[in-house]
Amino acid sequence: MNKIYTDGGAVPNPGAGGYGIFSNELNLKLYNSFENVTNNQMELLAVIVAYKYLLENNISEKTIIITDSQYVVNGINVWKKNWKLKNWKDVKNKELWILLDQLESKLSTVSVEWIKGHNGHEGNEMADELATIGVQEKKSQKIIDYINQNFTNI
Repeated sequence: MNKIYTDGGAVPNPGAGGYGIFSNELNLKLYNSFENVTNNQMELLAVIVAYKYLLENNISEKTIIITDSQYVVNGINVWKKNWKLKNWKDVKNKELWILLDQLESKLSTVSVEWIKGHNGHEGNEMADELATIGVQEKKSQKIIDYINQNFTNI
């Protein structure tokens, strides 16, 4: 079983942001940087990129994506069903949630779980460090451009 840890942040919120993705099992360390984003967008994008990585690399064995974002976990496991029934009406970060839903439908072996952040867990700490690198890079990349360039074939 694979474990992938994700994290994201923005400083200030909203502001320069980044995400980080880490997995010992997959020898994976990814991060990226964006301008004018929120913490929630970066937490969500980290999970989206983790799904994309699994798809692109044909990894179909059981995988747990672990995040310290209750927003992401509750969105996936609790709120998303009703959001879809209401055709995503009034959902913040709607485009990201729809993209995540599309990716989830292609990988039934993946689950998303919550872990308390900043609690000394190696995987979570590493994902946080990677996200911090992304925040500090302060690239002028826009999140919508990144999605349009990297997720058109989903």
